[in-house]
Amino acid sequence: MYWSSDGWKEGDGTRGGGDGTAVSSFAAIDQLVSAFVLSHPETKDVVLAGHSAGGQFVDRYAATSRTPEKLRRRGIRVRFVIANPSSYLYLSSARPVEPSLSRFETPDQRGRSDCRHYDDYKYGLSDPNDYVAAQGSAAEIRQRFLSREIVYLLGAADTDSDAPNLDRRCAADLQGANRLERGKVFYRYVGWVGGNGVYRRQALAIVPRVGHDAEAILNSRQGLAALFEAKAAR
Repeated sequence: MYWSSDGWKEGDGTRGGGDGTAVSSFAAIDQLVSAFVLSHPETKDVVLAGHSAGGQFVDRYAATSRTPEKLRRRGIRVRFVIANPSSYLYLSSARPVEPSLSRFETPDQRGRSDCRHYDDYKYGLSDPNDYVAAQGSAAEIRQRFLSREIVYLLGAADTDSDAPNLDRRCAADLQGANRLERGKVFYRYVGWVGGNGVYRRQALAIVPRVGHDAEAILNSRQGLAALFEAKAAR
């Protein structure tokens, strides 16, 4: 089985597989995590972490998968570490408003016509893929994400708006100019959507002097705290 270079990041189905059955990359992780826990009944914590494209994967997986609920019912703590992704899954039609990026509104008609698919999945919850559509309504997915225990890890120097692998589609540009800005804005957004109570479960950690560097950010003091004890990363 294999996925397209974009598809694996958002839970799309496989391109191959022999029998023609498409398997979501998120469903594959559901099975891997479940199998690990079954074979290791002493497990107390599961941490899913990803950087850059991996951060995009973890962001969307955290919102959509039902597996964390199943693990929690078994007394297993599930946490997510989202590091320097190029874009985020917004939970409503609102986006940050220039120039402060601290207010959120649904784009006006002109803005929507300039970027007609800005709220389609993977940037929003419209027109979801098969896996996401099977996980419940947009309201259920929104509440699921807001209930997650998450640390957003950002590099303070990840500010290149012309970085080669930065998503420059209009739907991504609506989220901010670069990865640092997009992450800081999204962290404000989850509080706007879910209220300040969401910050009891979700935290932002910015790593000084680190750019788009997975090794540096995950091995930083903030990165190690996020991976091994979420509260210490605040």
